[in-house]
Amino acid sequence: MKTKLSRLLRSRRFVAGVLITVGILITAVYGVRSVRSYREFQYARESGLLDGTASVEAIRPWMTFRYVSVAYGVPEEYLFAQLEIPFERRNSNQTLGELNRMYDFGPPQPPEASDPSEADEAPNPPDLPLTSLIQEAISTYQENPVVTGLDDIRPWMTIRYVANSTGVPEAYILEQLGLASDDNTVFKPLNVIAEEIQFEGGPRAFDDHIANILEQYEVEE
Repeated sequence: MKTKLSRLLRSRRFVAGVLITVGILITAVYGVRSVRSYREFQYARESGLLDGTASVEAIRPWMTFRYVSVAYGVPEEYLFAQLEIPFERRNSNQTLGELNRMYDFGPPQPPEASDPSEADEAPNPPDLPLTSLIQEAISTYQENPVVTGLDDIRPWMTIRYVANSTGVPEAYILEQLGLASDDNTVFKPLNVIAEEIQFEGGPRAFDDHIANILEQYEVEE
């Protein structure tokens, strides 16, 4: 009887130990991700990626293709075309580091020496050949914008992204929405704007409303 009880206790201790270990590992993983996300957010804010003031030098390998496209207000289709990535192989949710490897743009280059005092402010990544190509494409677009058009309106888009993609002025869209242009509204995702102004019907209805505004502009023109 004592032997069975002893075995049962040892078994329970073992299971408890395993569960505690798993819990610690899960906590550590999410902790690392949280720290990384915080650092990336801080970097984005300090570099001007959240308010449209960032230079192309702020682009980093951890950013997804869509992240870069929206941050700089450059249509995804334009960037994909400039990089000559086939339509059927385009994935906007992959990071630049992943895309650089997938499409074999070349090996990462050692980063330039930076000020040691800035080490904690942002990731210090290697330079990717893809990054240079995207920087060049964005600069070209900013000098000579191209209207690519939109098939539909998505929650992740910003007013600036929509305006640049369709050729409909930001000022017109803001006016139709009754929003001011002095509080970085054009750089916020549409779903965020919908929640902030408590748009009736929510983000999806707000996207439809944006689509109607674009159609109205075409009729007026």
